[in-house]
Amino acid sequence: MSAADPAADAPAIELRGLTKRFGDTLALDHVDLVVRPGVVFGFLGRNGAGKTTALRILSGLARPTAGTAHVLGHDVTRMRDTVRASIGFLPDVPGFYPWMTAREYLDLAGRLFGLEPTTLEARADALLEMAGLASVTTRVGGFSRGMKQRLGIAQALINAPSLLLLDEPTSALDPIGRREVLEMVTSLRGRTTVFFSTHILADVERVCDAVAILERGDCCCRRGASALRDRGSGSGRGVRRARRRWGAMTGLVAFLRKELTEIRRTWRLWVIPGMLVFLGLTSPVIAVLTPALVHSMAATQPGVVIQLPAPTALDASGQFLKNLDQFVLIAVVIAGAGAVSGERSSGTAILVLTKPLSRGAFVIAKIVSQVMLLVAATALGTAACVGMMALLFDGSNAARLVTAVALWLLYASLLVVVMTLFSAAFRARGAAAGAGLGFYFLTLLFSNWSPAAHYSFLGLLPAMRDALTGESPASSLGWPLTTVAAAIALGTAATVRIFERQEL
Repeated sequence: MSAADPAADAPAIELRGLTKRFGDTLALDHVDLVVRPGVVFGFLGRNGAGKTTALRILSGLARPTAGTAHVLGHDVTRMRDTVRASIGFLPDVPGFYPWMTAREYLDLAGRLFGLEPTTLEARADALLEMAGLASVTTRVGGFSRGMKQRLGIAQALINAPSLLLLDEPTSALDPIGRREVLEMVTSLRGRTTVFFSTHILADVERVCDAVAILERGDCCCRRGASALRDRGSGSGRGVRRARRRWGAMTGLVAFLRKELTEIRRTWRLWVIPGMLVFLGLTSPVIAVLTPALVHSMAATQPGVVIQLPAPTALDASGQFLKNLDQFVLIAVVIAGAGAVSGERSSGTAILVLTKPLSRGAFVIAKIVSQVMLLVAATALGTAACVGMMALLFDGSNAARLVTAVALWLLYASLLVVVMTLFSAAFRARGAAAGAGLGFYFLTLLFSNWSPAAHYSFLGLLPAMRDALTGESPASSLGWPLTTVAAAIALGTAATVRIFERQEL
């Protein structure tokens, strides 16, 4: 480690005048604290004293109102990525993806850190053994609270961190679960620095070398008491840093892989493509049956004669496109409302965002995975529609339908971006869905206004209908295509910006 490296001789944690306000509430009041490397440090205080706020600042999830916080010599406000690469974090209530197994979650955590596959496999084996989960094949959704806490510590150690932050790891556990978690913490002495918050004095006495007491946001540090032994003799971090290859692209690829796996494992793989295939198969049938139904209804009314032309492939294509507009786009709005807010409310975002995964990569992976699912499902639905038209009509109108569907996918992709933005901006999923539906109906309304349709992405909606009849020349799509691409880029950037400014 070079002499220029600020972490070479730096404390594991150094807080100077750390202050945090939430409106009129003072959560932390000019806290000063130094934690030497290599100790198990207890951060003791009653519930509501400010312990969780302090740990969220240390992990980069929140920003201080005033003062500074340094972790391993790095300012957490200015060097969040560097800090996240060197720490492990366990929140008070860890949120895991319920469809994963313990090993799959450790694999995700290791990939976010850019660990080599062989290193990741060996480390996951050792951590699962230490956590007592090596033989557990149950999905995490079926874990007890104690099992989740042990898995939480294991995932926090996957990168062999120089500092481990544990927020109330024994809270709400039964005596057996408490003992198991404390034994895991004790086993880490000398291997890494552990910063361990709790409101239980007995836990501090059992495992900690030093302690700081937080009372109403004010901190006083005590060392040397017989019950709170200070054995932190500056023994060093005791952790040999593994060579890592991580960065923005590593985190993006790893999290996108998680998103695609989640789609494959959950209802979205079957419901959305199934709905599109169903619409593709039934739209031509509806086009055929509609004239017959109208004629049968007219026959019941004396003197009423209705003449309808025979249905064509154009009618079937139009019916399919109308169904895409009415059903699929509303489904996109409802499903996309929880893209960010769902992860935020369940706590899963906290665990992945305290690793080398930027919020920008988080947002982009959400958008790309939803668009990929939509494209694949729409391709299946379109193929089903073309196949059914070939059976029912002489001409399939396939080429024009594909062109119209491609334009529809551009608009649907924009709607995915807009819904991700609303999901990041609103805490409640219902509020995001309401805003998305409002956006959808407003675009339908203004797409019939000629100036708006000609000079903006709203022109995609009438262009879809014109593409079916061949009435829309390619030259008329210049502004709609340009503006939809710009809107997707700007919407994505705005979503990242909104999410980056939020505290988790």
